[in-house]
Amino acid sequence: MVLLVWFALANSTSVTVDYFGYHAHSRVITVIAVSALLGAIGGFLIGWRGRQRGGGSRRR
Repeated sequence: MVLLVWFALANSTSVTVDYFGYHAHSRVITVIAVSALLGAIGGFLIGWRGRQRGGGSRRR
């Protein structure tokens, strides 16, 4: 918990994010957290779709 608070305080600098013509001002920690969340959701959905198609089971 202490490391998480330290990490958030160390990355509290404001940055400009440009994404396909959309400009936003946000703190670095927010950009990192949103990117990690979107990556986790994307990874879950890709893995879930693979399991739905039967690609996740390995038989010997």
